[in-house]
Amino acid sequence: MRCPNMDLWPILNFQTGSRITPQLKIAVLRHLVANTIAFGPKYAHTLILQGFLNCSFAKEVMSDDTQSRSPALYEAGKESTNAIFTLQGSLIVEFPDTHLQFEAGAFTLFGEAMLANVNETFPVLPDEWNLEALLQTLGDKAKFTPDFNTQVTSDVLFLEVTAEKYLLIRYLSQKIQGGKFPLVF
Repeated sequence: MRCPNMDLWPILNFQTGSRITPQLKIAVLRHLVANTIAFGPKYAHTLILQGFLNCSFAKEVMSDDTQSRSPALYEAGKESTNAIFTLQGSLIVEFPDTHLQFEAGAFTLFGEAMLANVNETFPVLPDEWNLEALLQTLGDKAKFTPDFNTQVTSDVLFLEVTAEKYLLIRYLSQKIQGGKFPLVF
């Protein structure tokens, strides 16, 4: 598949370095399209999501039994610019005010409020791509402050989605859905 806007496309079409197995890619793609609003057909085209999964956006946090405190993906009250979608592994989610804890595993999306903010601010993206202007308009809505802590309990593989990456997914999807990117196979 080729798109005429070559300054954007290589970011999503770069296929080396992916740590996601083909079977996991299929499962993740199905889950994101069917079970999330932010990555559903209204906002994200399946081919763009597939390219996103082929990229090296997957990150891994290793659990370390020798340390007294395991690595945290989120800390309560500390701003984050990343939405995280867990692919493999498990982590403990704790709400410090109530001391409520639960274990989260694969296919859990954290930071969905940030993605919803992007969708509310830009129901339709402008035809002209200007990431700096889009981010300036988005402002603090490109962040969220979790009211929970997360601690990994096993090695965790996850997708890290920033507002920039999500805007790119939305922009390319909108172009394909609008017929403005002729797909060449």
